[in-house]
Amino acid sequence: MLKYQSWQTKQGRFLSMTGITVEEFNNLVPHFVEAHDDYFSKYSLDGKARKVRVKATIYSNSPLPCHEERLAFILSYLKNNPTQEYHADLFDMEQRHCNLFVHSLHKILDSAMETLKFTPATNQLELDEKLEELPEEKKNSYMMELKEKCQDLLIMKHKKKNIVVKRNGTQ
Repeated sequence: MLKYQSWQTKQGRFLSMTGITVEEFNNLVPHFVEAHDDYFSKYSLDGKARKVRVKATIYSNSPLPCHEERLAFILSYLKNNPTQEYHADLFDMEQRHCNLFVHSLHKILDSAMETLKFTPATNQLELDEKLEELPEEKKNSYMMELKEKCQDLLIMKHKKKNIVVKRNGTQ
């Protein structure tokens, strides 16, 4: 049984392994497939440009034998931040293959997310533009959630600062 199929049997496990729900995963798959096939028609697994465009093919002996498994692979890698050696072992492959898959599938996932307009804002201007596109009720909900997360981070930072101060013996 493939990893993503095994993880799908339990919603909580799927979420903890990939960072998204099964429903979100299933919605992302067609966009990932399109980006995947486009990428591999132009580039090889090691990222070298092909001289002639070819039809993307996933070989049956591949350690990641389908699009869904490849998506689960890169999502779990990004979510859990394991060493490549550990992640390779999880997916029954060698570390060198894991490295190649991580680099190519990360580009593919970024491309799929970009087509869905799910890329993060990298500066204040982009954030303002993204917020302008949201309906007013979503914008308010988003801002409240962001405010709560910032408050949680400040509390955690404050607690950490107190721990450091106590360890130094100055308090």
